[in-house]
Amino acid sequence: MSPPYGYDTNAVILTMGDWPGRADVNEKLMVAGSTMVFYTMNLDYPSLFAQLKRFYPGDTPVAVVCDAGDLANQKVVRSTVSRFLDEVNYRSLPVNRHILFVGEFLEVGQARKDLTPRITARPARK
Repeated sequence: MSPPYGYDTNAVILTMGDWPGRADVNEKLMVAGSTMVFYTMNLDYPSLFAQLKRFYPGDTPVAVVCDAGDLANQKVVRSTVSRFLDEVNYRSLPVNRHILFVGEFLEVGQARKDLTPRITARPARK
């Protein structure tokens, strides 16, 4: 699936955990509600998900991909913004060998919100 082309976004933000003095902190980036991809080296998951919960609906899909591209070892763990910290043992993820995706594209793939046919209710016949 293509992260920058899914549901209601045409962009993807590549980022990592915040650090002191960073100008474009993640909370500023999250305001757009865009698909986000986090490089996870030393990522503070509880802090990040506290931020995500302020800007994304709780049912927004998230996925961690471990060993991406290594088909023999690749593993994908799916959850949502609201359930991730309870469902995923993030402390046991392989250090420097996983990446975090956040966005609707994880569920809808290439389906586009703006191209979905609109269904209108019709009055019942008498």
